[in-house]
Amino acid sequence: MSQMSRKERKCGLSPQKMQMFKETVFGEDSPGAILRDFKVLLDFIMEKDVPVGDSQQPTVRILPEINARLTRPLDLDLKRPVMKSYPHIRGLYLLLRASGLGVVASKGKKLLLRVDETTYRSYRSLNPTEQYFTLLETWLLRAVPDIIGEPAGFRSVIRQNFREWGELFGMIPDEGIQAEREDMVGCSITYGMGWHSLALLELFGLITVQLAPPGERKRWPVERVFRTPFGDGLLALLTSYFSHDVSRMYQWEEEGAIPFGSLQPVFQPCFPAWKNNLSVSEAGFQEGVHIFRIAFEGMRFRIAIPGSCTLDELASTILHAVDFDFDHLYQFTYRNRFGSLMEVNHPYMKDLPRTDELAVGETGLCNGGMMTFTYDFGDDWKFNLVLEAVDVQKHLKEPVLLDVLGKPPEQYRRWEE
Repeated sequence: MSQMSRKERKCGLSPQKMQMFKETVFGEDSPGAILRDFKVLLDFIMEKDVPVGDSQQPTVRILPEINARLTRPLDLDLKRPVMKSYPHIRGLYLLLRASGLGVVASKGKKLLLRVDETTYRSYRSLNPTEQYFTLLETWLLRAVPDIIGEPAGFRSVIRQNFREWGELFGMIPDEGIQAEREDMVGCSITYGMGWHSLALLELFGLITVQLAPPGERKRWPVERVFRTPFGDGLLALLTSYFSHDVSRMYQWEEEGAIPFGSLQPVFQPCFPAWKNNLSVSEAGFQEGVHIFRIAFEGMRFRIAIPGSCTLDELASTILHAVDFDFDHLYQFTYRNRFGSLMEVNHPYMKDLPRTDELAVGETGLCNGGMMTFTYDFGDDWKFNLVLEAVDVQKHLKEPVLLDVLGKPPEQYRRWEE
């Protein structure tokens, strides 16, 4: 049996599709512009200070400059563009954070977007085929929508992205389909995968788009969408894989973070140049005393707490500071190293992780990093925490309330009859 026959049998594809894959050249512009435009974003961040806001999204003022450097910059007539105005940048930013290549770090009182040097060295060591599938895996397996401020949804990332990719291709005949914002396909994109995912499909070379004629442009003027043979082939590989082993999706959901290379058994038989995978640096434990500045209902106070203390101990110190009882459930929320929202729950709550299991020094917060403490889901008290500093020279055995400005509200307000 020939080598080609073994590949055909393992991939489950026709000889024509196997030949197409064999002839595919991975480079900056092939099969799509994903490698070139992702490099544009990486280079931009390494050249300049890129401030991010409270939700860790890049500030609006830098978007036109990034857009101008892309392979297919959008010609938009906008006085006040927002991140959603540039779906390609939004999709690239999602990959940047979800891959671990982009991190948020502090510089003085500012939060800036940075390229993680260790992870970047690993990415640069990969060949173009490996870089392509690293980014494709990032989108399919790790790109949690809340990284860019979208609702996370009820499905896992893989089930959501794989399903929506398949549903879109199911609507597109060979001659393409109209995809204006107001029609059925456009609405399906707007309220389903999102235009940033459509932009990623284009960047990966899985679709091509036809733009509307020049005119007043307030958004990406997609008029028609076409499947590519390469996109059909990759989707067929995934569909065949999961139809034979659907339990794999649920296994990944239970495991949480999915390692790079998880889709290698699907694609590597057809793309043998994929041998190595991205190695992501992990945020280590932060030693030292963490000093939090806390704002609550017009009140301001600071707490110093050892990194070895749990979030449960931090919660207790906060409640003592405002003279609240301990009769209700609570939750901490913050953005992790990959820009995704983390929810750390009261020990009596079902969902993991729990506050008595996670240390303050394990959160990965940098100076200026923010966290919200929600207490009593009925009254919904919100405490806004900012990590002011980490003093690695100082030693404490337990949390300390440093200073207080203002008075706390009554926990149980009296209602006049």
